[in-house]
Amino acid sequence: RIQCWAHLQLPNCQVAHSTWQEDMMTKGVFQSQNVLMTHLQIKVFAMVSVYGPPDTDLQQRSFDTLHTCEHQGDADLCIVDVKAIHSVVAMVP
Repeated sequence: RIQCWAHLQLPNCQVAHSTWQEDMMTKGVFQSQNVLMTHLQIKVFAMVSVYGPPDTDLQQRSFDTLHTCEHQGDADLCIVDVKAIHSVVAMVP
C-alpha cells in the first residue's frame, strides 16, 4: 500500500514539502522541496528527483561556496530511505 504525505519533518526540525502538495497551492512555491542526502542502503520511503553534478570550475573559482547543478526533473527519479535525507536546501532557479 502506498500513502502520500505532504510534509516530511527531518530530525533537525526542518520540514520538506512534497511537490504534489505545492502544485495544488495557488500562492507561490516553497523552496523546501530540495534536500541534501547521503547515498546509503536504499529502502523504499521517499521519492526524490536527483540534480546533476555541480559545475566543478565554478565551484573551484568560488572557493567551494557556490554549487550550481542542473535539475533532472522526472528523468532521474529515485526512491531513498528517508534517513538518508540530511537537510532542506535552496536551489534557486
